[in-house]
Amino acid sequence: MSRYANAARETVYRATQLGVDLEVRGPVLCARKKFTPGGWLAAEKSSTEVWAVIMTAVTVSAGSIWGTTLDGVGGAVGLDKGEMVLNRSGCSKRYLAALDKLLSDLRVHQFEQTKAINKMIDRIARMS
Repeated sequence: MSRYANAARETVYRATQLGVDLEVRGPVLCARKKFTPGGWLAAEKSSTEVWAVIMTAVTVSAGSIWGTTLDGVGGAVGLDKGEMVLNRSGCSKRYLAALDKLLSDLRVHQFEQTKAINKMIDRIARMS
């Protein structure tokens, strides 16, 4: 397994542990976490967790990080909306490709699990 695939697995693992959603949008990594709107402590915790995930990205240039950081207008919007979002540019293309493939594979797996669960529910409903 390549260095980039391992790094992508580490990012997904950390995101899963912290309840952070990930998305690859072209050359940008987007990390998002929802919390109870208006709660400063929840916003601060979510911010810390999103930062912890986004900092695991493999970068090849300085790039930048932007979004609903708590030190500006975006933070106020995020606090009211109940969502912390950070975007990071400057990530390695190979890392982003590995991460995007891993996220896609996970979505397919979750879809297949949902289909299997729905089939079981239908069987049980027919038995009653």
